[in-house]
Amino acid sequence: MEEAPIISMSQVVNKCDVKYLADGTLFDDNMKLYMMSIMHASLNHPLYGPGQVAVKVSGMCNPQLLARINAILMSIHQSWVIHFTQEEQNLRIEECRVVMGINHKHRLHITREQLKEGFARRNPNKPIDTDLYNQLVELMDPEKTGKISYYRYKQVLTDAVVAVDPTPVQMKAAAYLPVVSDREKKLWKDVNERLELIAATGSAMSVRCMVDAEQTFYQLAIDAIVMNLQKKFNKEAPVVYNTYQCYLTYAEDRVSNDLDRAKEYGFQWGGKIVRGAYMIQERKTAQEYNYTSPIWPDLEGTAACYQNTVKRAFKAMSEVPNNKYEIFCGTHNAVAVRELAQLIIDTPTIQSRCAFGQLYGMRDNLTFPLAKEGFQVYKYLPYGPAKETIHYLGRRAVENSAILSSEGAGDVGLMKKELFRRFGITYQPKSNKK
Repeated sequence: MEEAPIISMSQVVNKCDVKYLADGTLFDDNMKLYMMSIMHASLNHPLYGPGQVAVKVSGMCNPQLLARINAILMSIHQSWVIHFTQEEQNLRIEECRVVMGINHKHRLHITREQLKEGFARRNPNKPIDTDLYNQLVELMDPEKTGKISYYRYKQVLTDAVVAVDPTPVQMKAAAYLPVVSDREKKLWKDVNERLELIAATGSAMSVRCMVDAEQTFYQLAIDAIVMNLQKKFNKEAPVVYNTYQCYLTYAEDRVSNDLDRAKEYGFQWGGKIVRGAYMIQERKTAQEYNYTSPIWPDLEGTAACYQNTVKRAFKAMSEVPNNKYEIFCGTHNAVAVRELAQLIIDTPTIQSRCAFGQLYGMRDNLTFPLAKEGFQVYKYLPYGPAKETIHYLGRRAVENSAILSSEGAGDVGLMKKELFRRFGITYQPKSNKK
């Protein structure tokens, strides 16, 4: 029987003896279902936009694999500030924020000599050989500036871990990082191939594949998969979207970093911006393992982060010449929708590349007016047996409880009005006046 995944990054980062019992049949079947969904989205696409399909990576592999790869990738970030810049010595791996981004507090550059010294501190019993060092320097400093950028460092070592068919340099570099077992390498190759088939189907049928965000103890591994897919399939249009959860304190940083990478690697960025779905679990996990929660402490922080993150994407979409970037704003917040809709109207060059979305059965009072005014707007429909979709629907209810219960939300009143209409009764809302 498959065990529950170990989600503590500290516990799993060097645990290379994890047992993976399930075979790939279930994951292959899930892949086929996603491909069928893409076919349906292609046949029934909107009049003025492409079909959209959401894809969940943890349905394509054992979640423990994501937790393992995620922890190893997080250790790369942890090592930067401990061994290379030496700015912190006791930084918890769980508290490493995925990117430095716009609010970075650590150094973004080191010298070539500091790179060599950092490897020596990271692996004191295994000095890096001269040939490998020179090859890494060439990859991390291709312009020969004499400086090593954090972003280049991160990308080169990340590629050494996640490359499905690693180069000789990547294989040698991976030897200086936590061990990935042969079994895990095979499983990692399998999940990448499944997602590649899904993306290829989306590309062939002009359907956007929005890869769902998941918990922080899986997300960096998911980001690595998405980045590889975007490099391959987003050359002409953003076939593959990543998803950004704005209840995370560093969500705007993630978008900023990915926009920079899209520009650097020459692919078309696609992003779905949401509030987030795992707030209760994230806070509970942080408390259980005694690290700082990555979640904003209040609704106002999340709301501000959402608006700032979308505006940052809008800015990049309007400023980068000849780009075909696209954004999907998944929100039930009426105030956010009004502000963002006005920004889109005021920026004609991005109007055709912006879409809104609400869950099927929720916030029709936002969806239909948006459609009436000519915006691209979608209904997000989870489909499947109740026993499998109930957890998804539960997360959505928790995610939107604050918005839907807020003053002026209107949904409850509209539902009551519709029920009364169907029973032929005149609906009279209660007055708030005493």
